[in-house]
Amino acid sequence: MSTSISVTAEDIANGRPKHLSRCPVALALARTFYTETVRVYEDYYALNDYPRNWPVSVTVWIERFDKGKPVKPFAFDLEVEIDA
Repeated sequence: MSTSISVTAEDIANGRPKHLSRCPVALALARTFYTETVRVYEDYYALNDYPRNWPVSVTVWIERFDKGKPVKPFAFDLEVEIDA
């Protein structure tokens, strides 16, 4: 199942560079999946302690944010398995 993740201007304003659970992408993931158990790493994320991959474009965006470069709100899709 594909899920769209939107990183908003509010996520960017409230996000912390190089923070596993408080960067803008982590905030967007937590909001989308209704959980605070999200950790964001350089090229993947962990949702409820289960590592998952994402598009390379997300990694590039995070690197820009972490380096203090200007970033804009964006959206990306994730393929997420839902337990029945």
